[in-house]
Amino acid sequence: MMPISVLEARMPIAITPFILAELYPMERELIAFGVVISSVLSMLTLSGLMILVGVV
Repeated sequence: MMPISVLEARMPIAITPFILAELYPMERELIAFGVVISSVLSMLTLSGLMILVGVV
């Protein structure tokens, strides 16, 4: 069985950074791009990990 910490490390970043960017002067577009990219990469890496481990 895969440790929970390994699974959690492969999850995408949450929407929290985007909310913080709305509250404080940060680059909202860059943070939104990071959220989208991490979500897409997470789908790929989690699928690959599940196949590698034999869950799917």
